[in-house]
Amino acid sequence: MSHESQGLRVIGQGYIQRLGTTEQPVLGPLPLEYLGAAPKSDRKTVMDPRPSRRGQVLFALTDPKEPEGKLTVLSAPPKLLALLLAGSERTVAVAAGSVTGEAHSYVGDFAFQLAQRHVSAVVLTPGVRATLATGVEGNNNAITWTAVAAGTVGNAITIALVNPGTASAALGVVVSATDIVVNLATSGASAITSTAAQVQAAIAASAAAAALVTTANTGASTGAAAVVAVAETALASGSNAGTPWSAGTDYEVLDAHEGLIRPLLTGTMGAAGACLAAYSHAAIGGTAVDLGTDTTIRARVWMNGYNDTDADQAPVRWECADALLSPNGELNLVGTDPAKIEFTLTPLTPEGATSPVELSFPVYAA
Repeated sequence: MSHESQGLRVIGQGYIQRLGTTEQPVLGPLPLEYLGAAPKSDRKTVMDPRPSRRGQVLFALTDPKEPEGKLTVLSAPPKLLALLLAGSERTVAVAAGSVTGEAHSYVGDFAFQLAQRHVSAVVLTPGVRATLATGVEGNNNAITWTAVAAGTVGNAITIALVNPGTASAALGVVVSATDIVVNLATSGASAITSTAAQVQAAIAASAAAAALVTTANTGASTGAAAVVAVAETALASGSNAGTPWSAGTDYEVLDAHEGLIRPLLTGTMGAAGACLAAYSHAAIGGTAVDLGTDTTIRARVWMNGYNDTDADQAPVRWECADALLSPNGELNLVGTDPAKIEFTLTPLTPEGATSPVELSFPVYAA
């Protein structure tokens, strides 16, 4: 290539298109700068091993290397850079509507996010958790089962304490959707041996069950006695009703655009708990960029500009049909101003081609 003696620094307008990504548009025109070092080659000399020609060159091999350069996107809208770095664009369309009974857990003074964006008229209530009582308090085997989530959603949870009817059975918990089945342990005589305390421990040890309910001894019950079998029974009395907390005192809408709500420690919501949210949300239309995890991007890059290493700044067309782009440094997308990002660019030579880069510019003197 004719720039081998001087290297190449091209500044101009260009385009980038990711390869191997479906529905990836051509991004540009973008103000680009390419700084390429002259491609180097390793020349290996093999000496003649024959005694009569010792010290003479038998042959020489030239092992060409791929050139490597630096590609900088000097200024571009953040959305274009997100597309370049992340991948594909998709359409977002959400109709306006209203939501009631949306359950959330919270920790005071830490924001949680509603399911929708562009929200208004947000009302938070404590709701009422569904419960179920099994056993008898005076027999020390009474358990109070309480739904983790407040509201009517807890009324769908069912509990069954099952006597397997066999000898020496082990205690176990099986969860299917919102149905919790506790298979009780038995003695050698097939009598139930699982105590209320042991059942509660088994529920706490089951991640699936603990996500649905919490348990506690009822009243003065100690939990020391064996439980009795209970047919499948649903929790009840879960309600979305309740006295609403006060916006501005108990919680604040931190960001209506993103649907961020923050409970306030100075209010009555408490340091932690669960709540139900009701709100309205506006229609949302636009595009989103699906994020990827690739640290190296494979892309086609081409640009028209001038060679800044040439005193006359001769016009150049530079194209790399296949290259690896590795981002350097950080990409700061704070605000809406155009952003800058730098890549290490390693051109790949397409099959059947003699060079990884196509150049069109005047020949320079060596």
